[in-house]
Amino acid sequence: MKLAFEKLLENNNLEVSELPKITQVEIREANSLKGLISSKQNIGQNVSSETLQKLEDKDNSICDDILDYIDADEDDSDDFENDSPDEDEDDSDGITIDQELHNLYKSGMTTLDFNDIRNNAPAIYECLFDTYGQDEENGINTSNYSIIETSPNSETFNIKKR
Repeated sequence: MKLAFEKLLENNNLEVSELPKITQVEIREANSLKGLISSKQNIGQNVSSETLQKLEDKDNSICDDILDYIDADEDDSDDFENDSPDEDEDDSDGITIDQELHNLYKSGMTTLDFNDIRNNAPAIYECLFDTYGQDEENGINTSNYSIIETSPNSETFNIKKR
């Protein structure tokens, strides 16, 4: 699935690192949400219409920011600060989530509710919270672990090593 902002960057020969810092952050968030949606779809889980709408809204907002940047850049190229990301941000959320799952699994915390997750694994919590859908299977799969809701709406999750 290609987002509109990705096409806009491509058509204007822009790199994410050229954009204002706030737009870079929005892009990382959209890419993270896109990855989570793809993960759910790859394992056959349904994605709520609210989650899909959230991604579409983020995409539209990023497109507006990029168009503003292009317009302003044509007027005066010194108006925006060009910050480079410190690391490959596309993978950083997944790596963080995998590390949190590893730490929880190693410590014996394999069944958790939302409060446990919020207190012990903020990246996992944010991801689950952003993509949680009522009456559907919720969870996250990484290369090494999975954290899946025990049953729809239970808000209790099991961690398993893959």
